[in-house]
Amino acid sequence: MEHNILEQPEAFERYRYLIPVLEIEGGPILYPPHEPGIIWQALSVASRRLT
Repeated sequence: MEHNILEQPEAFERYRYLIPVLEIEGGPILYPPHEPGIIWQALSVASRRLT
């Protein structure tokens, strides 16, 4: 899911220095630097919840 923080003042204040932020449903919010293994793990866990 993509969010435009410029449209959400609270999100802009919170994340403006931490872009890009990845939020995967049911998982932690991931801040840079993004490690491929961590992203893969979060996506795997989320996909198992959907099945």
